[in-house]
Amino acid sequence: DAFVITPNSGGEDIMVTLKGSHFFNSSYMACRFGDAIGPATFISTSMINCTTPKTDYRVTTVFVFVTMDGQIWQNMTLNYTYTCKLRPCLTTANSQLTIPFQRLH
Repeated sequence: DAFVITPNSGGEDIMVTLKGSHFFNSSYMACRFGDAIGPATFISTSMINCTTPKTDYRVTTVFVFVTMDGQIWQNMTLNYTYTCKLRPCLTTANSQLTIPFQRLH
């Protein structure tokens, strides 16, 4: 099965959509981004929404996992890239560096 994550990059507390198969409604359903666990919402057997959990300040790419039973984590073969701790962000031409945008008073 092919899986899709939209969007595949952003900050914390962002709702992302996972498209795949064999999802079912469960009170134990959750998404894991690297080692951090976030809530999941059942939409259909082929779609769930996940909220990206908090992470540290560095720009990083993590693997995405899903559990329906709270015990077995399925590797979705998807990546999510945390691009910024604060929103909105401005990314420089060097993709290794993301600068949080701050308004001047």
